Amino acid sequence: MSDYPRWLFPLALLLIAVHLNYWMWDDVRLVFGLPVNLLYHVVYSLALYPILRVVVRKAWPRFLSDD
Repeated sequence: MSDYPRWLFPLALLLIAVHLNYWMWDDVRLVFGLPVNLLYHVVYSLALYPILRVVVRKAWPRFLSDD
């Protein structure tokens, strides 16, 4: 765990906390032709991608890729 960046765990906790966007459940607006709730999850997924990339690179067991 010592080779993880220090910002990774708090940022992952923050993204988990905002995953369920209960403040938008009743919002029916369209933004760029998409429902605002769907657009929120698109942006959420794009924000999560670099974090998951770092986690996979740092946490992937070395013995699985030594072949």
